[in-house]
Amino acid sequence: MRILFIGLDYHQYTRAISAQLNALGHDVTYHDIFARTLYHKSLRLAPALQRAAYDRYHRDIVLGERGTPYDMVLFLQCHQVSDENLQLARDLFPNARFVLYNWDSVRTHDYISKLRFFDTAFTFDRQDAIDFKIEYLPLFGLTKFQDAPLRPDGEGSIYFVGNIVNPDRYLAIDGFRRYCKTHAIDFECFMAVRPAVIPSLLRTARPRGVSPVPISMKRFQEMLWRSKATFDYANHAQTGMTMRVIENLCARRKIVTTNLHVRDQWFYSPDRIMVVQRGEYDGVAEFLRTPLDQPTKSFEEFYIQSFARFLLGDQGHPLDGSQPKLLKWNT
Repeated sequence: MRILFIGLDYHQYTRAISAQLNALGHDVTYHDIFARTLYHKSLRLAPALQRAAYDRYHRDIVLGERGTPYDMVLFLQCHQVSDENLQLARDLFPNARFVLYNWDSVRTHDYISKLRFFDTAFTFDRQDAIDFKIEYLPLFGLTKFQDAPLRPDGEGSIYFVGNIVNPDRYLAIDGFRRYCKTHAIDFECFMAVRPAVIPSLLRTARPRGVSPVPISMKRFQEMLWRSKATFDYANHAQTGMTMRVIENLCARRKIVTTNLHVRDQWFYSPDRIMVVQRGEYDGVAEFLRTPLDQPTKSFEEFYIQSFARFLLGDQGHPLDGSQPKLLKWNT
């Protein structure tokens, strides 16, 4: 099958999806949904000009692929693309199946008006799936995390890797760091902060341990391999499980999270996942000392190999029932 893949190039995740689709025997042509040129970046302070530049960029992508008989056009996010360019793609590839995957909630980026351009739409957010009748497909774990070595009981750190988008998030992570220090818990932390956030951060706190550049995948993998657990500070505008939750399930680690909705998921178990409120971390130390009931349990439904097949097979994870259900497909 020939697939035109247009999506947000985020760390190694998008490229990994493309590689997995290739590994399944499909011919994938990938385009970044964002133009990474200095010219496009310079237009951030002129939204109208930036919008026009991106419209031209997306139009050029679609027109550049004209004449190729694609069987599928796959978008990873679409709120950045105008209705005119989505319609142009439908007109130029009339025999293709149009598929959308979103790893942001509707409240973060509202894309509902664009669903009419797609034959199938998936979301990582369970509540969005219910509210808008979209297929539910959680995120995935890369193959490198599936091979993470098991940690002996009681050994290993707890880590946090994430973006600091506002001072409140920094203060929450710093509060957890202080809890770990008080309870002699080895806590590793990498906080990436965008330059635009630094002024407000400096007005609120004396930030330490923050970086203006994202973490490398190599360093991230090393942190995960040394760990026995992760601290997941969730975006409260969404109910979907973050990449940290899914990756650590695949790596057979424990998870401390502020996402209350994880209790409604079929994979939840109190020995593996602890839900906390911000600033209320009593019991975390004991949770980390408690062995997993099933330390070697794998979560194959969250492997990237499964994720790619779900995208191709027009089916998502079950919305009903509490029992895990690995969906079947034809190879």
